[in-house]
Amino acid sequence: MGVFKGTWNNNELRLAKSKGYKIRQIHNQIYYTHTDFLFKDYISKLYNTRKEYKSKDNPMELVQKLLMNSLYGKFAQRYMTKLSLKRIDDLDDKEKEDLLFGDMEERDVEIIGDYVSEKENVEFDGLFSFPILSSYISSWARIRMYEYIEKYEPLYMDTDSIFTIQEIPESKELGMMKLEYESDDSIFVKPKMYFTNNKVKMKGVSRPSVHDFNDVLNGKTVKKMRFTKLSESIKRAIKPNTKIIQEKFMFLEDNKRCWDSVFDLSRQESKPRVVKHEA
Repeated sequence: MGVFKGTWNNNELRLAKSKGYKIRQIHNQIYYTHTDFLFKDYISKLYNTRKEYKSKDNPMELVQKLLMNSLYGKFAQRYMTKLSLKRIDDLDDKEKEDLLFGDMEERDVEIIGDYVSEKENVEFDGLFSFPILSSYISSWARIRMYEYIEKYEPLYMDTDSIFTIQEIPESKELGMMKLEYESDDSIFVKPKMYFTNNKVKMKGVSRPSVHDFNDVLNGKTVKKMRFTKLSESIKRAIKPNTKIIQEKFMFLEDNKRCWDSVFDLSRQESKPRVVKHEA
């Protein structure tokens, strides 16, 4: 309901029109005259090899998975990570001064033994950059997940998974859904935060446990031990890589839906947001 603006591929626009949506105006478009199934043989070979390795508990199956995932992301890459590693004793006076007293807020700097490392994301336009390929993969995946929303009334869903009480046809073939596990006890709080099958997912919390999950549900803070980075160590006047206990408070309500009341396991009610437009 309403009028909104965004960027979509033609396959998503065709689906939207079939659902009754209307295109008011096209501001910019990129038109391609050729369609092809690039890397079809390459991906099929990697996928079949991965299945073979997986059936034999061969760790090489992770390499096959990485090769397939990297192919998707490489064509849409916008940044390259530039890593510099120097011995602290080799730094000149200005570099040491910047290291100790410079603005460290936007810098990813870390001391590793006698060395100092810094990561920097540099925007670039590589010759291999061709985002339309990755864009179409994402759009077809969204369309596929939308089909599952219509058919199976999900309790929760993510980019490539769905939790539902209904039975879904499963297959281990590429592009199909497979059953990961079944659970009799699950709690879904908000996106990227749930408990199911004794597994905990909590975005923003490193290696969350069931105890952490219960603490958040009871309005308590989550306590985690971590090592300080250089910038934080300078501000706190402590040695880098010092162990500290970090406390984090998490809200149970998200900003993607309208909540009538605070989160309650016995009464969890929310409504979708409505986009309104004044003529």
